[in-house]
Amino acid sequence: MRHLIVQIVAEKLLKHNFCTENVTAFYNSQNRLLIELYFDSEKAPNNCERICDIISDELKISLDYSEPVCSGKEARRVDV
Repeated sequence: MRHLIVQIVAEKLLKHNFCTENVTAFYNSQNRLLIELYFDSEKAPNNCERICDIISDELKISLDYSEPVCSGKEARRVDV
């Protein structure tokens, strides 16, 4: 199931010209879906809300997002 979510999210974002370096999806101990999106820091999109909306629409679930975390050449966006 997680692999399918990762594939769906990565393909949908690519269709909207958001090129991820990596996508991970997992359920935490409270059974909440967490999706982490990794981008090259130089190409990381600024609009987290738009990305969250795209994923929410595709998965048909309500998601929220956290602020980006940058480390070196990588930027992480987390959708919950």
